[in-house]
Formats: sequence, structure tokens, C-alpha cells
Amino acid sequence: MNRPDRLTLDRDRFATLRGATQIRVTHGSLWLTVDGEPDDIFIEGGQGVVLPPGGRVLVQALHVPARALVLR
Repeated sequence: MNRPDRLTLDRDRFATLRGATQIRVTHGSLWLTVDGEPDDIFIEGGQGVVLPPGGRVLVQALHVPARALVLR
């Protein structure tokens, strides 16, 4: 099993992820936009989301710096 990558974003900063399969927020909150999906996703500390395979995801930190674990 692969070890998760750690993602840290300052408030209002964003990152583009490719090939991620799951994101779990450990601190703060994230706004996710997944290519091809009509709705954005908002997740907070302790929450996670499974992503469609092979997609590109835009991730933005909201309100405070955010930290998350990213599985590939």
C-alpha cells in the first residue's frame, strides 16, 4: 500500500492534483473542483472524499491554512 502524500495549503492558495484517489482533511477545510463533475466539493477536518480515477482536481484552502492526506 502506498503511503499518503501530505498536502499543506495556506489560506486561499490552491494546488492541482492528478491521479489522486482520495483526499482526507486533517486540519482546516478544502474546496475541490473535479474535472468533468458538475458540483464542487467542500470538506472539513476529519472528512474525506473518494475521487474518480484519473481525473484532475483543483484543491483550495478556505479560511485558514489546511492540511490533508492524499492517496494515489
